[in-house]
Amino acid sequence: MIHFDRVILSEDGEELTFKKRNRLKEGELEKLNEFFGVDLPDDFLRFYLRTNGANFFGIDLLSFDKYSDVELSNFFFHNWGNGDRDFINLNRHSSDFGKIFFLEATGVKALPVAPNFTFWISCVFEEISQYGVLFHPDDLEVKGINGLYSFNHGGV
Repeated sequence: MIHFDRVILSEDGEELTFKKRNRLKEGELEKLNEFFGVDLPDDFLRFYLRTNGANFFGIDLLSFDKYSDVELSNFFFHNWGNGDRDFINLNRHSSDFGKIFFLEATGVKALPVAPNFTFWISCVFEEISQYGVLFHPDDLEVKGINGLYSFNHGGV
């Protein structure tokens, strides 16, 4: 369970907290559904109605005003800072609708991370709570840690 009022120490000893942004208004939600051409997945929508993006214990979750990050029915909601990004699949006609993917900076390889946003955000919280950081896939390989981005955790 995610404790939004919790303070977590990062691996560097910095205090990490949940910092909400302004929530989406009902009219904005209709515009988003029209923009994407689909109804957003329920769990993703519930989170974004609560806060339009956030600083989630050190992880910047982009707000919906970043429309430039929408490509091919995907919403890129997390940027790793090195060109790698996470996205949620918004193609209703795909069996991957609502799933979370990691896309390498090259844009060639998208790897499945989580079956839905709820699973993803829960695992992110657990990993940050345990290690003080969300490990990038390359860091997990080097450190030999099995984390959310190990791609062998069986999430998807």
